[in-house]
Amino acid sequence: MNTEETLLERIFDPSTLTRKVIAVLLGSILLAIASQVTV
Repeated sequence: MNTEETLLERIFDPSTLTRKVIAVLLGSILLAIASQVTV
């Protein structure tokens, strides 16, 4: 029963980490563009 280890592996998995980073970067860029367009 290594559920905790597998959870940690999933959380700190390189592919998921890069996906999260890319999603955050895209979201911040879209927010910046939207705020500039609104103003």
